[in-house]
Amino acid sequence: MSRSPVGKEKLNPTQQYIDAWSELAELIRQGRSFSGLERNCAFLNTRGPRFADVSTASGLDHIDDGRTVALVDWDHDGDLDLWYANRTGPRVRFLRNDVPTKHGAVAFRLVGDPSKRTPRDALGARVEVHLGDDLKLSRTLYGGDAYLSQSSKWIHFGLGKAEKIDKVIVRWPGDGTREEFRGISVGGRFVLSQGSGKAEPATKRARTPSLAAKTPSAPPLTEKARIRFAHRDSVPQLTFQTFDGNAVPVAGKGKPTLVNLWATWCVPCLKELKHFAKAEEEIKKSGLRIITLNVDGLQKKDGASVDPAARIKELGVNFPSGAATEQIVEALGAVQKMGVYRQRTLPLPSSYLIDGEGRLAVLYKGPVTVEQLLADVATIDATAKAALDNAVPFAGRWAREGFPSHDFAPKIASIYGEGGYFDDAVVYLESRLPAESEELRKAKDDASRQRASKRIADVRFEISNYALRAGDAAKSVTTLRSVLDDSPNDLRAVMTLARILAAFDDASVRDGAEAVRLAREACERTKFRNIDALDVYAAALAEVGRFDEAIKTIAQAMQGLRALGQNARIPEFQKRSQLYETGRPFRYDASGKPAN
Repeated sequence: MSRSPVGKEKLNPTQQYIDAWSELAELIRQGRSFSGLERNCAFLNTRGPRFADVSTASGLDHIDDGRTVALVDWDHDGDLDLWYANRTGPRVRFLRNDVPTKHGAVAFRLVGDPSKRTPRDALGARVEVHLGDDLKLSRTLYGGDAYLSQSSKWIHFGLGKAEKIDKVIVRWPGDGTREEFRGISVGGRFVLSQGSGKAEPATKRARTPSLAAKTPSAPPLTEKARIRFAHRDSVPQLTFQTFDGNAVPVAGKGKPTLVNLWATWCVPCLKELKHFAKAEEEIKKSGLRIITLNVDGLQKKDGASVDPAARIKELGVNFPSGAATEQIVEALGAVQKMGVYRQRTLPLPSSYLIDGEGRLAVLYKGPVTVEQLLADVATIDATAKAALDNAVPFAGRWAREGFPSHDFAPKIASIYGEGGYFDDAVVYLESRLPAESEELRKAKDDASRQRASKRIADVRFEISNYALRAGDAAKSVTTLRSVLDDSPNDLRAVMTLARILAAFDDASVRDGAEAVRLAREACERTKFRNIDALDVYAAALAEVGRFDEAIKTIAQAMQGLRALGQNARIPEFQKRSQLYETGRPFRYDASGKPAN
């Protein structure tokens, strides 16, 4: 999605790129179209100054979020057919080319010779088809010839009205040899092997799979779903008040817990609660603990209100019950967002099955039967491998077995941060450190050790950020020091620690002398050209009373901003300069906003 500049100022391309991906990711999470439900476009080369729009005439103008196109002569009739994939359904379309034509074609499959430094699939080879009268057609064989796709490696040539082919020349990659092939007829399919000098007719496909044309239809939409998580994330330590006034933890340790969200006006909720009440004996035998939380107080509904405590009693529910708070609902929502990328508003009822270690195992959107619930409880303590396999409804091998990957803990923790649960973000990140340290221990080469060390530094750096926002400045400082102990050259940790020691509004953590040392180190390493390093250095100088030097340093930073065209930042730097001119140091609070 292209975007026009919004002003005359120079924009940071890296930040623009990151912002664009963030916005695209948000579209996915909301289940929205990438392209605003625009129709696909197809343009015809008219061999003139303009292209002709043949979108409708060609039948390609589907309202799809199209991602990629691949070309192949699927039915071997001499013309190219299309396979294309979409982000939304239908995920794949096949469009067979049935346009009648009297023109001829020819196709080649290349086989390279590795002993001559040419790959077996001959990627990079260039094929020239000579048709006489100095008419020559040429194509190059590419790998990954389009966005997210690879067309057929058969090289196809449309020949127009030509009735014969004089010769074909292949320029092979690797040793750069030029090889000539003759005896090639219009309408054929040939295999050209490097060094053979002979075009071999291709073996005909025994059977071409038949694909019947049809109009795709989407399945009926439903809010009901059962989601088993391949990776279980911890539920924050939450408590609620029962209708009797007792404080009860949401996730109990040692036994599984089902947290059920319901409303007095929700008919499916009431039916589900009745089933739970009837199966109370069986549920308790399974070791499952059920908590029902009423959300009436979080939603505005017209009409007479019903007392949820009275309704629970009327239904015969003897499980711990109370009113859901906004904090509980948001915290549970944040946990499920870690495993469910596409976000929809959860329906009522919705239930969270939490294992004995306080981790989210299954999310039920809509009612769940007692039978299904007990079946999930029976396998809730399965091994990590079994839990992973149970998360999908079909058998197969996990890609991570051949291609190990790592979840990026800071990105996941940001979901807690977005909801303002900074303490929970710290707890989550700290829970990831043992696994990351184990990866470092297992690293077998320098590259692996560097990657593992970098991930540990990333996690610790984010712990310091969330600890500061949670009001624990001392923990933030301690964590940053641990980053520098292991990675002394981590410039972001140097600058962040210097900023806290120089300007954080909590006097108990400030240390002007160390801030000056760290900030000057950052400036020297960036040759006094980094704007943020100069800003931190000026704040550190002001903290120790060296205001004249602070004024000169902040002026140097503003000069750099003007040179980069980042004029929008200059007013905030001018305010800091005015502070220094009046003999006052700069202060900021945990949210990063100026405190003076």
